[in-house]
Order: sequence, then structure tokens, then C-alpha cells
Amino acid sequence: MASETPHATTTLTAVYSAGSSGNEAFTLSHAISPIAGSSETATVQDKSRYLRDLRAAVVTTQEQVNKELTARMEEDKAKAAAVAGVSSSSARKGKGGVVVDDVEEEEHYGEEAQEDED
Repeated sequence: MASETPHATTTLTAVYSAGSSGNEAFTLSHAISPIAGSSETATVQDKSRYLRDLRAAVVTTQEQVNKELTARMEEDKAKAAAVAGVSSSSARKGKGGVVVDDVEEEEHYGEEAQEDED
């Protein structure tokens, strides 16, 4: 029989490590009340409550991760735009890390790219 720990909590944790991107790592944690009693003695209502709480914690965690990563992407875009000399609201990284001006690209959408002549 499984041992019970009174008032123990389960924690949902998400960890983001920035790798070589230069962005700060972050950790998000949400405490979830465990199923009352052991898994053998828990009622359907107890299990349903636990799964509802777990799902809510996952949704909240995903929203927070999305906000954090979006903020980091905007920072990266602004840094790349500053280096390239274009407005940060219209800049993004294209293939090979090349900064692309979205406004200029949209103006020329569907047109064949003209190569510079030397």
C-alpha cells in the first residue's frame, strides 16, 4: 500500500535554459494539491479535482512561457534591428540570421528579387 504524506503538494515546474542565445534562463513553478488519500482510496471526485487543478496549472504555465519567450524574441528583434539600422517593429531574423525588414519585404511581395550589380 502506498504511504501517505499529509498535506504534501505536487509541483509542476517548467525550466527554460537560454543556451547560447544570451537570454536569461527562467523557471516557473505551480503547486498542485495532491489527490486526497492514496491512489487506491481516492474517489472519482478527488481524481477529477486533481486533474482539473493540473490542467489549470499547465494552461497557466504555457501562458507564462509564451509571454516570457515572446518578450525575449522582441528583445532579440530589437537588438538585431539596432545592428542593422532598421526599425525594431519591422525587423526579424531571416535565414542564416540575416535581419529582414518586414515592411520593405511586404512592399515588394511577389516581385522577383533584384540582385545588386557590381
